[in-house]
Amino acid sequence: MKSFSPDFLWGGAVAANQCEGAYLEDGKGLSTADLLNRETYGKDNIPLEIDPQKFYPTHSAIDFYHTYRDDIALLGEMGLKCFRISIPWSRIFPNGDDEKPNEEALKHYDDLFSCCAQHNIEPLVTLSHCEMPLAIWETFYVTVIATLAAIVIGLPLGVLIVAGDKDGVFPLPKSLLGFINAVINLLRSVPFLILMILVFPLTRLIMGTVVGTAASIVPLVIAAFPFVARLVESSLREVNPNIVEAAQSMGATPFQIIAKVMIPESVPSLLSNFTIAITTILGYSAMSGIIGGGGLGKIAINYGYYRYKYLVAFVAVVFLIILVQIFQSLGTHMAVKSDKRLKKSR
Repeated sequence: MKSFSPDFLWGGAVAANQCEGAYLEDGKGLSTADLLNRETYGKDNIPLEIDPQKFYPTHSAIDFYHTYRDDIALLGEMGLKCFRISIPWSRIFPNGDDEKPNEEALKHYDDLFSCCAQHNIEPLVTLSHCEMPLAIWETFYVTVIATLAAIVIGLPLGVLIVAGDKDGVFPLPKSLLGFINAVINLLRSVPFLILMILVFPLTRLIMGTVVGTAASIVPLVIAAFPFVARLVESSLREVNPNIVEAAQSMGATPFQIIAKVMIPESVPSLLSNFTIAITTILGYSAMSGIIGGGGLGKIAINYGYYRYKYLVAFVAVVFLIILVQIFQSLGTHMAVKSDKRLKKSR
């Protein structure tokens, strides 16, 4: 049997969120991994609040943050030559978009790597290991949830407006149609910051509080669903009326025409408009930081504007722009892929 090369690296591996502990020490901020307790670990849903009655593995772990010198010495005694470890960015940049890195964290990892060198161990660092700063996750989470809820409410309303028109496939009483339009126009005309305050009672009734990331979802949905309804109306009115008339002539019911003709024919336009909606809601979510909402808006306002650290606010805006670009690119790609006219032209 051939022997291994002299420079072969025998090693061990850990992840910071599995071993470090000290989840709030020396200026560390919360990460997504810090919110996973024994019940939710390994599942898709990540709660946005820490429940003091539950056990969170990352909060203490094996306390490697304090015992790394002894642990690395033991690895050296075992003859290991490589040690893979991850760096939690919420320790170096507690909020994800800080103006300067956390000096305590930099000193810690400098000491850790020096300790590895003393024992002839080569550190192998992973840049991301199943976690991200909480503010970025909160912004993404709130935007997606609010958009989905707005679509669930706004899509049927948009369909009702078009189908319930006097020349539509399912005419509604003029008074009912006028009421729906009036409610949508009313909610759309109220500035978002004022709307957030007006719906405090409803938010408190549903969420139990008006402050926090989860609580900001309620005003976001109320502000967004009328906008989505108008976008859906615009998309459905683009459908060729000859196609609808052909379906009617073949005896299709109003529901069949809506479900199998109008909506499928308007999918590319709907996807494009839903992309506009999600980027708009992303902007709303940033504004919710003024009344205690979480995410990048909170960072920009509380840690940037109020403390005169304008670079922090600028970096938060850059992250928002990146998220907008991601959502817009995905939406445009999906709209193009679903457009039958483009497929025929190819």
